[in-house]
Amino acid sequence: MSAVALVELSDGRREFGRIEDGLPTFSFRNAPAGLATVRQLRAMGLRPNGQDPVAQVKWWRKGCGVQ
Repeated sequence: MSAVALVELSDGRREFGRIEDGLPTFSFRNAPAGLATVRQLRAMGLRPNGQDPVAQVKWWRKGCGVQ
């Protein structure tokens, strides 16, 4: 797991997060405003060509060390 640092998003903003699997990664409830899930984008009609993700959110299960 990488250390927390400022990561640059595709729109040029810099937010605290990690780089994992080549994507900016944020913990649940700490993602910057303005990001949406694939399902939310599809509902808004903003993902017609299935573009690649620009960031990811990871959830950790308490006490077991498993993501």
